[in-house]
Amino acid sequence: MDQELADQFAAMGVDVAVADAPVSEEVEVMPANWNSLCVWLACQNQWRTVVRGTAIVLLGLDMPAVDVVMRRLKAADEVIEDLLVMETAALNVLHGAN
Repeated sequence: MDQELADQFAAMGVDVAVADAPVSEEVEVMPANWNSLCVWLACQNQWRTVVRGTAIVLLGLDMPAVDVVMRRLKAADEVIEDLLVMETAALNVLHGAN
């Protein structure tokens, strides 16, 4: 958070700390995982959802749509295994599981 944003919070009566150094948003990806990450990012809007009250709950990836993305990107069949692992991890984070 920079000083300008901290000043805006202070104007609303909220005291926040200003970071000393900028936080890097770069993430290193191992070459063996690159194709899986590319497919994962291409599938970011391919989730099955349900509405519960006022909340939209993600149920999991829409696998027929994922299959289309994988074919269009000419992804190896092994990528689906990585996507399933990432889907489970994402759902655990989104639903608050450990």
